[in-house]
Amino acid sequence: MTTLVQPSPALLLSGIGMMLVGLVPVIYWRRRTGVSWKIFGLGAVAWLSTAVLKGAADIYVEPALSAAVQGSATMVTALVYGLYVGLETGLFETGFTWIWARRFRLFEASFEDAVGFGLGFACVEAMALGFDSFLGILDILMNPALLGTLAPSVQQALSIQYSMGPASIGAPIIERAANLFIDCFAIVMVFMAIKGAKGVFVLAALYASLADFSIPLLSVYVSSSTLFGTYLLETPYILLGLIGWQGLLRSRMDPVFAVRPQRRSKPHARQKGLQS
Repeated sequence: MTTLVQPSPALLLSGIGMMLVGLVPVIYWRRRTGVSWKIFGLGAVAWLSTAVLKGAADIYVEPALSAAVQGSATMVTALVYGLYVGLETGLFETGFTWIWARRFRLFEASFEDAVGFGLGFACVEAMALGFDSFLGILDILMNPALLGTLAPSVQQALSIQYSMGPASIGAPIIERAANLFIDCFAIVMVFMAIKGAKGVFVLAALYASLADFSIPLLSVYVSSSTLFGTYLLETPYILLGLIGWQGLLRSRMDPVFAVRPQRRSKPHARQKGLQS
């Protein structure tokens, strides 16, 4: 029988921290660059589209995937799940960015606009996950008996997490902060592809896939039941986040954002008069 561990009220800070990671960068980027709220909103819509489609795909694909790998070696199972989750994330994230950016004809978007779209995408995710974490812990704090009504596997997972105490607060906040740079760089690369850069879309999809691909593989060797393991599992996010940070600094100066693509448009009425 699982020994239930109640959460410390300090764990509420984890959800609050994730929500701040989602809110502060948007406010900062808006004030610094003046990017339209529409751009942030389109990024948020792209994330919502991604989340809905991933949820629908998981309903049908995951049971079949579980049946397919049943009895396989642990590493094989981790590899299959890593490929599935990684490619799902990468293709849906970059795919919906491409769809919404082209739907609203953001062909002449600046670097600042592309980052704003990425922030809208990443920040709504951080706020949603933070809010969910905050409410989940608050519910159990207000009604401790609630923990005992959950499935045994969920009870065990939560009890392990809660037993680490306030020291584990930083892990999900670090993950969301790193993911901010990952999403923004991947989405900036999608905008570069929309503006004519060759081969960049594939790189964006692969890059966005790497974190979710690597976690199942790393979990084979690293247990999340210890505080050290919990933070060690954030290593792929941190490394890819650093790559994203450097990628954003370099992308800012890329010629593709300095040259506006030539698009045919109907002549203005006054121009028609001058031509006649």
